[in-house]
Order: sequence, then C-alpha cells, then structure tokens
Amino acid sequence: MTRVSDRLRAHAAALTERELRRRGSAVAALPAERRAVVEAVAMRVAVEVADGVLEHGRGSAAVASALASIYVADATPRSGALVESALGTAD
Repeated sequence: MTRVSDRLRAHAAALTERELRRRGSAVAALPAERRAVVEAVAMRVAVEVADGVLEHGRGSAAVASALASIYVADATPRSGALVESALGTAD
C-alpha cells in the first residue's frame, strides 16, 4: 500500500505542476532560467505544505481521518491503526 504521505506529496506536486503549466500563467512569460527557479521553489513549497499537513495529522485524529478518507482506499471510521500506519511516524 502506498502511504498517505506519498500520495499527498504526489497530489501536491501534480497540482503545483498543473498550476505552473496553466494557460495564462505568469510563470510561462519568464526567461527559462528564472522559470526553472520559480518552478523549483513552487515544488519545494508544495512538498513543505504537504509535510505540514501530515505533521498536523499525526497530532489530530480529525485531520488523520480526513487524510485517510482521501488517500487510503480501504479506510473506515474504525481504522485508527490503519490511519496511524499510513501516516507513518518518520519520513
């Protein structure tokens, strides 16, 4: 099973990539080297935000449950251990 953390980070990266490539994005008008820097920073921010959500989920049953309901196919309200193991304790 792919862990919640992997799925959330992948989701954050995909959303960031989509927004960076969106038609009309100001990023597209930047010179290639500046665009690459902006894209790298945007991806780092997306991963850091995802990591912050994961960290919050480790301390909040409600957030952990919400993450599991989104990113774990077989999550049920009684699956606290599943949520805990999917979130992981060390990344």
